[in-house]
Amino acid sequence: MCAVLVTSFIMRVAYSEVFSDHSFYVYYSIIACSSFLILLNLQGHFFRQKASEADRKSAEKLVKTRNNEVMTLDWHSIEPKEVVCLLRVHLTSLSGIPTIKHLRIVVGTSDEDSKKEAQKRMIKKLLKKESIEWTEDGNGQAILIQVDVIDPKRLSFFRKK
Repeated sequence: MCAVLVTSFIMRVAYSEVFSDHSFYVYYSIIACSSFLILLNLQGHFFRQKASEADRKSAEKLVKTRNNEVMTLDWHSIEPKEVVCLLRVHLTSLSGIPTIKHLRIVVGTSDEDSKKEAQKRMIKKLLKKESIEWTEDGNGQAILIQVDVIDPKRLSFFRKK
């Protein structure tokens, strides 16, 4: 393609010297614009290919399973009234997923706080009602629930969609 452009350029230079009109400049302006558009098109293809490659790699990372995946929820600032609702939502959405093994809910601090104790009491009450086993983790500051063995359809608050 470059040889054609160079040959065309030489012919146009000879033409412009003979006739001295402005069509020469218009012609090469069009060629320059089309060359720029071709360059942009090639760059677009290159970056689209790079983006699709990055999408593929990130999808592989998302799908790759990890052993003993623990999801931690820090509920220090959550009101005791909201704890039960949040726990229901998380149990419904995370139970039965094989890649998420445990749900760790951090509620307590080292000092005894009535708000934190109320949170733990409400969480334990809901887990006992649903017959879900749990363990206390970190000197009683967190509750660890194994969610991969829970069937979400057996939960009393599960709603079919």
